[in-house]
Amino acid sequence: MNNPVLQRETLLLLRQPRLLPRLWMGWALLAVVVVVLWPEGGGGAEERRWIFRCFALGQLLTCVLLAPSITAPLITDEKENDRFCMLFASLLTPFDVLMGKGLSSLIVLGFSLLSGLPFLVLVLVLGGVAWIEVFQVYLICFAALVQFGVLGLTLSCVKDRTYNALLASYAWMLVLAALTWLPGYLLGGFKVLAPVWALLRSLSPFSAMMDVVAPEVLVILGRLPDSWSIGELWSADLWAYLLLSSVFSIVFLGFCLRRVFLLPLGQERGVSRADMADPKKKRFPYILINPDKTRKPFGVGSLIFVKELRCKLFGYMGNLIRGIYSGLFISISLVILVSLNVQVLSLDAVKIVGVTFQMGIILLLTPALTASAVSEELQSGTLEMLRMTPVSAWRFWNGKVRAGNAYMIILLLSSSPIYFMLGMLEVVTGGEWTVVLQVLAVQGLLLLLCSTCGVWWSAWVGQTQKAVGLSYGSLLVLSIFPFVVSFLELPREVVPWLQALSPFLVATELVTHGPQLTVNHAILMGAVVLLMLVHSLWMVNRHMRQAQ
Repeated sequence: MNNPVLQRETLLLLRQPRLLPRLWMGWALLAVVVVVLWPEGGGGAEERRWIFRCFALGQLLTCVLLAPSITAPLITDEKENDRFCMLFASLLTPFDVLMGKGLSSLIVLGFSLLSGLPFLVLVLVLGGVAWIEVFQVYLICFAALVQFGVLGLTLSCVKDRTYNALLASYAWMLVLAALTWLPGYLLGGFKVLAPVWALLRSLSPFSAMMDVVAPEVLVILGRLPDSWSIGELWSADLWAYLLLSSVFSIVFLGFCLRRVFLLPLGQERGVSRADMADPKKKRFPYILINPDKTRKPFGVGSLIFVKELRCKLFGYMGNLIRGIYSGLFISISLVILVSLNVQVLSLDAVKIVGVTFQMGIILLLTPALTASAVSEELQSGTLEMLRMTPVSAWRFWNGKVRAGNAYMIILLLSSSPIYFMLGMLEVVTGGEWTVVLQVLAVQGLLLLLCSTCGVWWSAWVGQTQKAVGLSYGSLLVLSIFPFVVSFLELPREVVPWLQALSPFLVATELVTHGPQLTVNHAILMGAVVLLMLVHSLWMVNRHMRQAQ
């Protein structure tokens, strides 16, 4: 504890006035879940395992989503506020800086994770769950915290802006946590490559967690004998994930130690960064929005939109081009793999995978694009300048949301082969290709909801790091809670409306020809977006009036 950065950052985080209310809110939410899910008379073994499974997967998902949002801004925030160069004049080593920044954040996250342990232990009272399984759940959660925390810290050292670090962190999180499952599922018929698919699957913490909370799945897949005993299972996927996550964290931490201080201290005298980048602004694609190349200047209504495009969308073309290539490669690969294994795959499962993949991209990337909309302007002091311009709160909000949506629409268009695959599968299974249009409508509502939610939290809390975490937390609850509704005893009239809150459930029912919830979903999402819009405009207007 002789690290001054670690002491300072840990005390600052623990002394935050909002930390204790957040813990109380988390405990209250867990208490409500326990009361709602607690079976009458103790329930059977299935009910007990299901409660345990919900708690374990919920905590793991929280760790995976929150870790990058906490660690990705750690170094970029120092760069953006011109405090990073001061570290060169100190006696601190790169190890001191990284350990102080990263370990303090992980300590607070680990403390929050352990605060839910009493509620998970309550499941042990019902029986059917062993202590070793609770230990394995927390071991996987802490390994995921370190893995994705180091990932965010690495990208924070590489990138110059919090916006780019957050976007890259969640893009890689999507690859490591979710996309590593696809090859094993779509190409499971190739027995020769089974070790390769198992190795890829072991990069995801969800693979190890499913082996702990749902070992019966291993029996179905043939990786576990029928005579398995609860509490005595240490599967190969669990050991492989713990080993690979440790190697991953050590390698990337070593990269951070070499990278963190290898940065330029300044520019040449008389030459600013804007002047150096100006020749690039004269070429395509900047010519599309560069005011110097247009016949008339842009109006006030599109001023914020154009600024966001130039600074984020076209300002970092490398990220956008890599995203387009990745989306096109993954979507074409998915179509080819499905066509090669169509005889052994469930067509409904393939459609669910295709829809979930695209909606997962929206859910994971959009809040990272818009959660800095207001907080970034507040922290840089540029929001005060807007008071001297005709830009209103509505034009500010409209420009921020439109820019984020434009970025995501370009990425979704790169995965357009999936839409053609969905239409083809609908025709093959006797459905109508117009279902694809309904899926597009649901994805459009999800995109609008995620972008509005990011701006709303950014205007409310005023800090990018907190806004990103709260955005993902609220969207996660909204997407997952409706899946639990079917297990609760509620009036029949209420159940469809609660289920319509989840865009994933609505899209799944569409492609599997289940109950149609599209109209209910449109009404609820429209109401939620409208409420967040009105409150966001009020808060942005207040910030513009109170800017000092």
